[in-house]
Amino acid sequence: MGKKIISSLLISLLFFQVGCIAGDKVTNPPANSSLPEDEQGKLTKQPEDDDAMEEATNDQTNVTPYVFQEFDLEVDHDDKKDVIEVEYDNEPNKVEATYIDRLQDIQLRGDEALKKLDPIFSDFDFDENTPDEEVLNKISDAFNIPDGAIFELSIEFTTGVEKEYRR
Repeated sequence: MGKKIISSLLISLLFFQVGCIAGDKVTNPPANSSLPEDEQGKLTKQPEDDDAMEEATNDQTNVTPYVFQEFDLEVDHDDKKDVIEVEYDNEPNKVEATYIDRLQDIQLRGDEALKKLDPIFSDFDFDENTPDEEVLNKISDAFNIPDGAIFELSIEFTTGVEKEYRR
């Protein structure tokens, strides 16, 4: 009985790990990414053992070519929830990206999402001191958010400041 439980747990763990690998994780940033060429490998370079992973996590600062390290946008329109969803999360040794725009039939995750988002994010020149309305206008234009849509935006800037915007 004990061997069956252990076998089941190991199989479950294997499926869990495979599922995590195939998600929103960026493993191959676009060749024309805004990241300097010598910084691109830092997104995906994985330490070989647990001790090296812990040390890298403790020592590494997040490398991001954008004005933020976390970006979360949710747009509701015409009584439909989440017609546009954009997520970008840059953590040590892991970058995740999702770009879903149901109005334009776009559903991208991982590398493909970052490839589409990179030119948009690279054009953002605002920071935590930029007036909220200016940030909201730039986001609205960049993602073609329809007039009258309701959206929420949460950004953690590279300075560590977190801000939330609503329209």
